[in-house]
Amino acid sequence: MKFSYSLIKKMVAGLPPIKEVGREINLKAFEVEEISNGVMDIKIPANRWADAASHWGIAKEAGAIFNKKIGFKIPKLINIPENKGRFKVKVKEPVLCPRYFASYLELPKKIGQSPVWMRKVLRDCGLRPINAAVDIMNYVMLEIGQPLHAFDAAKIKKGIIVRRAKKGEKMTTIDGVKINLEEKDLVIADEEKPLALAGIKGGEGSEIDSRTKTIIVEAANFEAGGIYRTSRRLNLFTDASARFGHGQSPELVEAGINRAIVLLRDICGAKLVDSVDIYPKKQARKLLKFDLLRFNGLTGLNLDGKTVLGLLKKLGFSLSKEGLIEIPALRLDINIFEDLAEEAARMYGFENVKIIPPTVSLIPPEIDETVIMKDKIRNALIPLGFDEVYNYSFSREEKGAVVLENPISRDKAALRISLVPGLLKNIEDNLRFFEDVRIFEIGKAFFPSGEGWRLGLAIHLKKEISLRELKGAVESLLRGTGLTDYLFVPEGKRVRVESDHRV
Repeated sequence: MKFSYSLIKKMVAGLPPIKEVGREINLKAFEVEEISNGVMDIKIPANRWADAASHWGIAKEAGAIFNKKIGFKIPKLINIPENKGRFKVKVKEPVLCPRYFASYLELPKKIGQSPVWMRKVLRDCGLRPINAAVDIMNYVMLEIGQPLHAFDAAKIKKGIIVRRAKKGEKMTTIDGVKINLEEKDLVIADEEKPLALAGIKGGEGSEIDSRTKTIIVEAANFEAGGIYRTSRRLNLFTDASARFGHGQSPELVEAGINRAIVLLRDICGAKLVDSVDIYPKKQARKLLKFDLLRFNGLTGLNLDGKTVLGLLKKLGFSLSKEGLIEIPALRLDINIFEDLAEEAARMYGFENVKIIPPTVSLIPPEIDETVIMKDKIRNALIPLGFDEVYNYSFSREEKGAVVLENPISRDKAALRISLVPGLLKNIEDNLRFFEDVRIFEIGKAFFPSGEGWRLGLAIHLKKEISLRELKGAVESLLRGTGLTDYLFVPEGKRVRVESDHRV
């Protein structure tokens, strides 16, 4: 995301040159990918879009890092005309739209171009200037992070309705793209048609032009998941959808519209006539307990409470009457103690954390007889030319097998009760490339009563004396594993190996 350094310096006086600021932001806040022509390209992590995807957000970070006060203040308008009846707003989906603030303004003169300084900021950040009214909407979004939209009030029939799209409903965006809406999509509409795809793109028919005399400015908060899904489905990505899709605080809404009203008044001579703010469920205060002992243990530091509180205050945190840390409304990423600890630690500087090897007690590992036996088997068979194979524990369903509830395929519907089928398949596959094959597998077989380790050997030789080769391999194996007293007992085409009456 691109940020104009000239705008950041207006917000925080006394900052050093851009390269030094970029270096420190890289160390203590976010990755600065590029610095060029007075513009910083900063990679904002997904959990920080709510507060840092704006010049105001970066300015607060820079101010905290360099111990500078933020000179930029969001205007707090007083004596705002409210609910005067000039227009109506109805929010039918309060879960998808927690807050909707709209203001009705009159424009005494024709809308012209925005000031040169504003157009420069827009271009630096990759946006194209259009006219003063639209540029102010985009500028406020870049400045403080709240997306805005302006409608031509004369083109809206009987007020604004925030609702889901109707079945089969269509709309055309402001740049001429036709969209087939689905019932789960949220739209801003009037009595006749959709005016905008909520949080993503405005529609044609209500856009501002050179003849516009009255406008309705929208600042809203939308549920992140809905905006993200609609944007992905339509492959329609905008600066607004990116911000709403990452989550925004409804408390930012009023700041955004107040800032826009001031700019519209100063640049366009606009007069605020009416406003409607629908905010039924306020964002709750968030308080967290800070455990200093736990913080020092977690970070390896040895800071006192006053120092840590000072670091957090730089970032806008405060100490509540309850003795807890109060989280700024825009910091939606702060939810647990570890989040607070990270904030204090990064402001102190991770480079200042001393490297201390951890003190741990070492416990000798328990002897695993299975591992020792596996190594003995491998050491006995590999010198004889055997290769070890590994097969799936799944097999075809057969009598006595444990059947899987959700098998990955029909021929792997049960747990194996023998290694033999897998070894035979290995022999078959390898005979395409080799005339002689010697393989073994150490694996588990499974039964309703339990599971157990098994060893399987398989030989296929061109000279057709596989049985003798196999017998010799078994003898070497038994000796290699320490077993010297054993018998080979013929059973038809099979041979049973016994030692002390155990098979």
